[in-house]
Amino acid sequence: ACIVRCGWQLSHLYIDDLPPELPEGVVRMANHCSILNRSMARELLRGSDDLLDATSDVFAHELVAMRHRNFTMFPPISYDLSFAMRIPSTIRPKGADGDDPEHASAVQKALRADPRKIRAWAK
Repeated sequence: ACIVRCGWQLSHLYIDDLPPELPEGVVRMANHCSILNRSMARELLRGSDDLLDATSDVFAHELVAMRHRNFTMFPPISYDLSFAMRIPSTIRPKGADGDDPEHASAVQKALRADPRKIRAWAK
């Protein structure tokens, strides 16, 4: 099983004059742009009904990918438009024009840590 992370939220890492590299085991939350093979797709689906109690990026990139071959592309080739403040986010508003203030408030309230939902995974 293998996954390659190709892009994440916009940051200074997008301005990179260094030669491209593909280090193994460097985690970035790359939901919108990743390459994976069929066996990684199976691993992400296996047990997701029972284990998926966090956001999909934490599940995919920190819990599942780290048990398999995983790489991150530098410099990244794409970025998340909502983090770049180019479009409003309907999932987790970030203050872009067009974000729903009521939804942003509800999301902020829901982000508080709930001790009953905290789990530890053994490696």
